[in-house]
Amino acid sequence: MKIFKEKITTNQLIIVLLSIAVIMLAAFGITRGKYYKQYGNPEIAYDETSGRYHTPYLSVKRGKVKVIIGYHAFRDLKIKIADDSFDIEATKGDGEDFREFPLLLESYSDLFTISLNEEDKDSIEIYEYELIFEKPYNNDGLYIGIILLLMLSAFMFFYSKSSSYEGADRKERLVILIALLAGIILSSLPMFRDYLVYGHDLMGQLKRIEGLKDGLMEGHIIPVVYPNVNNGYGEMGFCYPYLFLYIPALLRCASVSMPLAYGTFIFLINAATGIIMYSCVFSMTGKRRASAIAAFVYLLNPYRLTDIYVRAALGESLAMTFLPLVVCGIYHILFGDKRKYYLMSLGLLCIFSSHILTTGLAGIFLIIILILNIKMLFEERRFIELIKAGVMFFPPVLLYFLLFNRFSPYINMGDIKQIDFYRYAVFLAQLFMSDSSTYVMLEQKEGIGDEFIQGIGLVGALILALIIYYYVNKKETKEDFNRRFFSSLVFSAVLFLYASTVLCPWNILNKVGIIDTITGMIQFPFRFLTIVSVLLSILAAIIIDECFTKRESLYTVTAMVFLLSVFGVQDTLDNILRQPLYLSDISGGFSSYSNKEYYLKGLENDSFRDTDPHGEGVNIKEYEKKGSSVYLTYENADIENSDAVKAVTLPLLYYPGYTAKDQDGRVLETIMGEGGRVKVILPAEEGSIKLYYSLFKIF
Repeated sequence: MKIFKEKITTNQLIIVLLSIAVIMLAAFGITRGKYYKQYGNPEIAYDETSGRYHTPYLSVKRGKVKVIIGYHAFRDLKIKIADDSFDIEATKGDGEDFREFPLLLESYSDLFTISLNEEDKDSIEIYEYELIFEKPYNNDGLYIGIILLLMLSAFMFFYSKSSSYEGADRKERLVILIALLAGIILSSLPMFRDYLVYGHDLMGQLKRIEGLKDGLMEGHIIPVVYPNVNNGYGEMGFCYPYLFLYIPALLRCASVSMPLAYGTFIFLINAATGIIMYSCVFSMTGKRRASAIAAFVYLLNPYRLTDIYVRAALGESLAMTFLPLVVCGIYHILFGDKRKYYLMSLGLLCIFSSHILTTGLAGIFLIIILILNIKMLFEERRFIELIKAGVMFFPPVLLYFLLFNRFSPYINMGDIKQIDFYRYAVFLAQLFMSDSSTYVMLEQKEGIGDEFIQGIGLVGALILALIIYYYVNKKETKEDFNRRFFSSLVFSAVLFLYASTVLCPWNILNKVGIIDTITGMIQFPFRFLTIVSVLLSILAAIIIDECFTKRESLYTVTAMVFLLSVFGVQDTLDNILRQPLYLSDISGGFSSYSNKEYYLKGLENDSFRDTDPHGEGVNIKEYEKKGSSVYLTYENADIENSDAVKAVTLPLLYYPGYTAKDQDGRVLETIMGEGGRVKVILPAEEGSIKLYYSLFKIF
């Protein structure tokens, strides 16, 4: 099949070859070298989990590395570099000593440090250190080169395709393409650099990506435990759906730095958001212009961008990408082409695979729409398509909750429930704010201050005005879109908007048990703005396309919506772009972050300091731990009472799915021991055991 319709000329070929050459040179230029230097008294931080003082965490891949340290030691002591301990002699005289330490790193780690015990922290000053690798410490240059080549190929493909369109049609398609690209690029601006800035939940999201990467590199296709979290004890990762996190996790497996892997993922989220919104509105209206308006407005929605960059709520941001599919799906089930019922199921499954709480909000939205349009289900037996959509959605969800129920006794999900739900409602004045900061949101009692945007912005105010205009002038509209469904979307948007604000009496409603339970899981009233954001974007596009038939008024209103969309987020984007460097391309420490809801109630960070195995009635001779796998040999310690129960307790948090076998392949009993650790019951005789984790062993 021919990709290009026209033969490439010599000049075009030269341009392509030169472009490839420039791309490859850029890729080699971006590739980091084989060394990393840290000058000027590196900050020594305290780690509550390990109880050690350490230099900043670095992300280092496996292989040979030479560590050179410039220091002044006041006495002889020990330091720990990665997993190896070394003796340091006191500095002779008042000068500075340099020591070289060759290491062989057996695994990819984001926790590489030079660390000290508490009693040694004041006995040494580290002036600088240098890491010399046998290979570049990341593959960013190669990855960027591949991306640029793909972009060049895509450009050439679309350029050749454009020749099949002529006149006004070609011009309209070009304008729409430019609008989509502009929205995607503007919403992704903070990601076009080689470092990350601070976001509220950023380290938690990076922990999930790194944990998934660690599990994949252990050989688990569906990792359940993030093996390196909690000082190597592991953390349950399966409870927070991570289907789409395979994208940045696989990039991390390929030694792409975390800022570039995360930035790529955010760009893909924005690109998918624009494409999905455009496709869904086009499916409902058949209008390219309306589809482009909806996509642009949604891409630059202030709440969505605050979610991505200020709150760093990756799951919720990802879920918002698929909300248009739910709206489109229920439209087709009730009013459109009922054969497209699968769009609703697909949207819900993708949302569920991103953020469970948003799935609940989408479910509430669907219930409202179905109640308002219940009669439509019985026209042309459309309820059958609704049943089909449910059959597609519920089995995978039920399977997930079956697995979740198996893990629930071993986690502490009660910690996520938000008390005093009403305190996090949105002030009316805040709904239309365009300024933002990276500070946390203030509670109701403190009033409006330097808080981040949790509203619909000025463009939202304009869209509300357009809705009023629509109903005032509805007799003059073309009625291309079903009025009944349009009104259902308006009612839902207003209802969810009301529920997000201080006008809604949540302090009274929360006295009802079931409501308090539901809102406690939703956590914040401003989360209702996820639904509001997608609905207002769709409504704005429909109104503009239907109500403004004259070219002058159409261009004026469209321009106002586009400009207010840009203006409404320019403060947010500018604020993020001005933030200082938080994580560089060699920064690590993602696995040092932990969530208490994923381990037993009562455990604290210092519960994970003891990283040694402990035998009961046995002496441990050899011991090796790699992630969630352990190999050890043992011998009897109590010769007089050889019939006593023998056991070993390992530095691993107990979750269902651990399997231990002896040297003969017999499966040993594995239970929860003291401190929530994995405890293996041993045969009376001496021997060896291998312990590993598998999702398929949880029942």
